Amino acid sequence: MRLFVTGAAGRLGFRVLERFSASHEIVAFDRADPPQGLPAGVRYVQADLRDARAVREACAGCEAAVHLAAIPSRMPTIPQSEIF
Repeated sequence: MRLFVTGAAGRLGFRVLERFSASHEIVAFDRADPPQGLPAGVRYVQADLRDARAVREACAGCEAAVHLAAIPSRMPTIPQSEIF
């Protein structure tokens, strides 16, 4: 099965990659740099979820999604006007 995982560079997202990469094809999606120790075979896409084209292209052909992306409360770099 081909999985689309958002928030892949986060703590939980990375654990999902570790757990399922041996048995599934994974497209990992996050706006952060790829995490160290990315499991072999994982395709990492560094892009913003607000970019609809990037999301469509990255998840093309995926059969399921694990949506773990969030806006961390300690990340003041995104202006509220861009979020909503």
